[in-house]
Amino acid sequence: MGNPMHRNHYLFALTLVSLAGCGSGESDGACTAGAEGCECITGDIQCRGSLECVAGKCQAPTCTPGGEGCTCLADNSCGTSTTAGNTLVCDGDRCLAVQCAEGARGCPCLPDASCTSSADTCVAGSCVSTSCVPGDRNCSCAAGGCNSGLVCQNDSVCVSSEGLLGGACFVDGTCHQGYRCELGVCLPCDLGRAMCSCYSDGSCVDGTSCVGGILVC
Repeated sequence: MGNPMHRNHYLFALTLVSLAGCGSGESDGACTAGAEGCECITGDIQCRGSLECVAGKCQAPTCTPGGEGCTCLADNSCGTSTTAGNTLVCDGDRCLAVQCAEGARGCPCLPDASCTSSADTCVAGSCVSTSCVPGDRNCSCAAGGCNSGLVCQNDSVCVSSEGLLGGACFVDGTCHQGYRCELGVCLPCDLGRAMCSCYSDGSCVDGTSCVGGILVC
């Protein structure tokens, strides 16, 4: 069986070696190449999802005001979505992608400040019905406010609060991009990260994968 004292010394030494191999997560084997904070991958795709390779490390992309998941511009507007069929809207001071075709009622106007339907008109950057009553759904906001169950989006049009900041979650327990459902209410979360919405291109930034259907990382 051997000397118990020698065996204890051996086990103690093994423990010290194991502890010495533990680090802050930057040591070999503890950081997967392509993940956030880790080394970039050699080749055309250097980082996972929307991460960018900066100085040899994968980092979350720089947030430009008006861009997806970033703060709104000074006039509470947003830039153009890079995903077809989506439009960036300002909600809770963040630009979020929603499926809203430019020129459609309740959506941003076309670049020439017109709308798809002749029954609609462009008011404060959004298409609303020419017979709209301010404060009603898909109509212009009334002094910055809307009727019950609606919120003033982009400081211009009243839309359903469902799925948006402070509104009720959808029936499937999800919210619009940039929010997650907590006890039936949509609360802010970090876009592209665990338990929050994926980017509109279906990517995440912290090594998680985008779950199809509900589009949550």
